[in-house]
Amino acid sequence: GGVEAASAGHLMPYLTESRPTAAAVPAPVKLSPPIGVRGGTYAPSTFTIESGHGLVMFSDGLVERRGEAIDDGLTQLAGTLGRAGDASASSIWRAATSGYTDDDVTIVTLRRL
Repeated sequence: GGVEAASAGHLMPYLTESRPTAAAVPAPVKLSPPIGVRGGTYAPSTFTIESGHGLVMFSDGLVERRGEAIDDGLTQLAGTLGRAGDASASSIWRAATSGYTDDDVTIVTLRRL
């Protein structure tokens, strides 16, 4: 269940539970500059995923919408992930986007057994 991760300008992944909750919470990953920033350093973060819980990593295309604040998309995703429990990437995409995206979307889900 041990995780070591570093952000390179990416959105924070979410921790999920196997049973529905009010909302998923961001994983405790330290923010670092985007890849390619001269002199940027990347601080690894370590944390544990409990048995039955998961980690969802995603690209910005899942939560960004033209004319809307990205925070609105992140709030919607956190709620979707909370209700979804240990849902697959495909079902997360359908629930979070309602089939509407204007950018590429990548979702990686992991669950600790």
